[in-house]
Amino acid sequence: MKRLVLSLVAAITLFNIGDAQIAKVPVKKELTPEQSIRLQSVRNVEQWVMGMRDDKILALSLAQIADLAWKTDEEYSRSLLNYSLTRIAPGRSDTDKEVSAKNSVRRRVITLIAKHDSAWAKTLFDAYSKEPKRKASDSIFSAQELIDSDPKAAAELADQSIQTDINIAQASILMRLRTQNPNEADRLYQQLLVRCTQQSDMDANIFARFGEYLFRSPRSEPGGSGTMIRVGDIGMPDLTANIPDMPPDLIRAYLRTAIQIISRLTPNAEQRKVKYALGYMMVPKAQEFAPNLVPEIVAAMASLSTQVPVEYVEGDAYKYLTKKESAPEDRIKEIEKTPDSPTRDQLYLDMALNAARKEKFDTARLAQSKIEEDALKSEVDAVIQFAEVRKALKAKNPDVGEAARMTNKLPESFDKALLWLGIAAAAEKAKDRAATLENLWSARDTANRVGDERCPFLLMHAAGQLKTNGDPLSGIVLGEALKAFNRFENIKDPDFVRPIGLKATGNRYYLDVPGLKISFQDSFFKAVSGDADNAVYAVNDITDERLRGLAYVSLTKILLERKLPSMAAVDGDHVGTVSEDLLRKSAAKIAMPLYPAESLRKKIAGTVVGELQYDAKGYVTDVKILVSPDTSMANSVEDALRQWKFTPRELEANKTAIRGKVTFSFAIDKTGKGAVNNAAPVVR
Repeated sequence: MKRLVLSLVAAITLFNIGDAQIAKVPVKKELTPEQSIRLQSVRNVEQWVMGMRDDKILALSLAQIADLAWKTDEEYSRSLLNYSLTRIAPGRSDTDKEVSAKNSVRRRVITLIAKHDSAWAKTLFDAYSKEPKRKASDSIFSAQELIDSDPKAAAELADQSIQTDINIAQASILMRLRTQNPNEADRLYQQLLVRCTQQSDMDANIFARFGEYLFRSPRSEPGGSGTMIRVGDIGMPDLTANIPDMPPDLIRAYLRTAIQIISRLTPNAEQRKVKYALGYMMVPKAQEFAPNLVPEIVAAMASLSTQVPVEYVEGDAYKYLTKKESAPEDRIKEIEKTPDSPTRDQLYLDMALNAARKEKFDTARLAQSKIEEDALKSEVDAVIQFAEVRKALKAKNPDVGEAARMTNKLPESFDKALLWLGIAAAAEKAKDRAATLENLWSARDTANRVGDERCPFLLMHAAGQLKTNGDPLSGIVLGEALKAFNRFENIKDPDFVRPIGLKATGNRYYLDVPGLKISFQDSFFKAVSGDADNAVYAVNDITDERLRGLAYVSLTKILLERKLPSMAAVDGDHVGTVSEDLLRKSAAKIAMPLYPAESLRKKIAGTVVGELQYDAKGYVTDVKILVSPDTSMANSVEDALRQWKFTPRELEANKTAIRGKVTFSFAIDKTGKGAVNNAAPVVR
């Protein structure tokens, strides 16, 4: 019934959301037998997903499955994507929070559509988002989601966003795109500047942030995010240093646009201050790249000089732009003048964390040594050690052994388990299998001992990497990870941040480890790759519905990539193949498979496709299971097919055996009773 509903909804929504056409009808492509078998496995997964309670998880899981299946059967994938969109349509009784959540999922579904059909995605954005700012925001969100996996689609979405309206995230996505396609990124940035000149109410704050595409703070790391700095009583992006290798023409284009923005009259006092401060920072740029524009910038600033505080005109507001960092000893002396101990500790903490981020460990330890509270002192010591190992792993050829010795000194913590995984990644890159496995097991041991809500993700990652590196005991860690996940309800993706000191102070240290990316979906795929049966059991062992949805997607990828079993040939290639209809008609004796009690208890339903081979006397000589929701069903079908007997028929010349497929449908009714029926292959 669910499949019928899906097909009907797909047919209705294939062309229209309101009055907007959203999808073309693809040319029907004939599937190869192998593709048909793989797709039948995917349809089994689809049935399980359809049983999920949360519409948002269901819709996103189906959309991700459609994304994987697109190359195999575009028509099928479009139907899944359309159905996903209908399941997350806001209902009358939905709260504002639920509507917002559904809209977020819908945006992610359209992002997946954009990978394959940008025109359809654009039409969907137009249909769902009538307001230009919302369209621009949705398009740039999708671009951010796709920038690593599909830069071309991301560029198309960024283009759509820029054509629609200005969005503060547009420059940052173009900065990421520039690392992969500089020419396309520069073209889109030029287009963005044109849009800024066309927008009469252009926000000066946003335009200043767009300057981060070309300029950066001298205090920021190469390739790092923008740095804000205090100018008078406002915050401004620090644009004092140049990003290397930027086309001078592009810088001149930004300067010309800046002159137009600064020159526009505005009643908003803060906007006037931002414009004047921007002009102040752009004068040195013009002197370097476009001396002829200096008078125009100065003139634009002069028109604002009587409308901004005097400190902006006289230069006092810009002291932090050129301020040099105090010597550590001088900063310590300043802090020592603070009368109360808690405030001093907070200042020492800030100094130590800032120095650790910049890998100035002598300064960090000096500040840490001054902290009076013992617990806080120990916390900061652990952070500094973490940062030291992180620096060691950033080296071109990291010393894995030394990094492991440094990590071993850390107290048992999530941070320590994370570092073990980072060291394992470095060892794997160096092709040192023994060190890779050793550090993965160290990560596993630490994660099990710590046991907080983030550790199951580390265990799953370790299981995946152990499997990838051929460790036969990887399944043990997979089982531990699954049990660990099931100990928590509504488990969230891990936050790789360490809070330091009192929560009220808001001190946080980011635990980024070079070469390490933790993803449940990728880790699960690696942990069960090459073993579809085990993957099915593992998926069904996950109680959290969100994670199970992600695992279903990984399972789909495994099923689409797996190598199908093949029959052993008799006397070389002397085997004839017949259709399922003809195979059934020639059967003299059949036995129906039983519905396994274990499968029924777990509410597993779906389709099983078996392939059998019989000889000239009609006896079954071989059976293979090509598709099955689980092992118990596969065994039941195999047992049944081995009991079949066929009426001997005249074989084709030089053929000594016949081969064909048989399909069975395992279904559970509303009362929980299971039934098995012969089922012809489903044709969509």
